[in-house]
Amino acid sequence: MKSKYITKKVSESTSKVLKKVLKKNCVDNIFDFELWIAGGFPRILGKIDEQNLDPRKTIYNYFMSLNGDIDIFGKNINDINNLVKENSQKYDWNYRSPFAINCNSQTSEIKSTNIQFVTEFLYKSYDSCLDNFDFTNCKYVLFLENNEFYIRKDKRAEAFNNKMMINIDKCVSPLLGQRIVKYCKKHGFKGLSRTEETKNSFDNYLYKILTSDWDSIYNRIGNIEEISDYYIKRLHQQTPLTSEELSLFVGKFNTILTEKIYHSYGFYIKEKGVTDWASNEIRKK
Repeated sequence: MKSKYITKKVSESTSKVLKKVLKKNCVDNIFDFELWIAGGFPRILGKIDEQNLDPRKTIYNYFMSLNGDIDIFGKNINDINNLVKENSQKYDWNYRSPFAINCNSQTSEIKSTNIQFVTEFLYKSYDSCLDNFDFTNCKYVLFLENNEFYIRKDKRAEAFNNKMMINIDKCVSPLLGQRIVKYCKKHGFKGLSRTEETKNSFDNYLYKILTSDWDSIYNRIGNIEEISDYYIKRLHQQTPLTSEELSLFVGKFNTILTEKIYHSYGFYIKEKGVTDWASNEIRKK
């Protein structure tokens, strides 16, 4: 079967800046431990060469203006633990999130850079890692081979990124809604593509919210019902659901009704009661 992924060598100009960034963030030795970088940061590196952008300015903007991070993946937990042990004097180990070790480099000149070592999702290969990403747009892997940087990416990613449309290959987690909002508000994407895989994945997301049918590993992030309640409402504000989609949630989530009470100094908000969220949104339409 023909692969849907292609590999391209990172340009010399981008590689020069990349080497400095990795060294300043004390992650230049991750490749010695059979680790790789995937997701948002490689997407930006790919964009630089795809659109012939200035590497220094684009990478600086990713970290400083967009508060971008570096997500590091591997084949087994021992590789990550060994790297942590070797680099223990180089990082401020801030906290462990449900699925990763998060830290900042003590010596980094880019103060806001968060380094995330993914510990709960391990992959046998670059392709299996990309296969498990939700958005086609971020299916990029950065790796080192013979002291040269390469990016392996989905063949379709560049086209969707140029159109600034999110293409969803699969519904992976209850945080999908939050990720859609993030890519629209933070990265300037216009919305969802109209492909069959996006439609099927988004429908799957809605039904999983309705039935709370998530892998038990996601219980680590908190109350799934409360998380679903919060993010489906945020998603609806960013990318409005249709009346048909909203009808799935009639009786599922509540919303507080409020009104503005005006007086001589301005106004204050008064609660009027509680109503069904989905029904209320359908009435608005």
